[in-house]
Amino acid sequence: MIKVTPVVDDEFWILKDHEEKIGEVFAESDGTYSMKLRGTVHNIGDDINTLKQLDGVEFDDIETKVVPLHSQESVYGFPADAKAYNAIYDVKNRLAIYTKSAKSKSWFAAGYFMMKQNGDWETCFCPKLILLERYDYFGPVKDPEDFVFK
Repeated sequence: MIKVTPVVDDEFWILKDHEEKIGEVFAESDGTYSMKLRGTVHNIGDDINTLKQLDGVEFDDIETKVVPLHSQESVYGFPADAKAYNAIYDVKNRLAIYTKSAKSKSWFAAGYFMMKQNGDWETCFCPKLILLERYDYFGPVKDPEDFVFK
């Protein structure tokens, strides 16, 4: 029996056989679904229900709420001040960054920051990435009350 567990709602599932991961199902950019099973990729088609109809496949019945990695109001769990486009997580700097339009070249960092400008520390919400590159800062945090200085 292959158990299918959702990871990202309508986009990504993990396939397990007796608690051992054997593959994954993922949505393609063209609206179709593919399954990678034991190293081989198979095209499922444009309806995930095709997989549900196969013998020996059981979708996980655990009631879990799958939270998207970013939405209009947040990017990787950090609040954003506008609808987020091109959201990515900058691993090197540990920042959730995004643009405010699909074709924009200006990047913003999601969350609250303490930034030192002109000798004073100020709380900033979703500053431009270039400001974080120029000034000393602490953050990001999800709420400005999370800044604790001892």
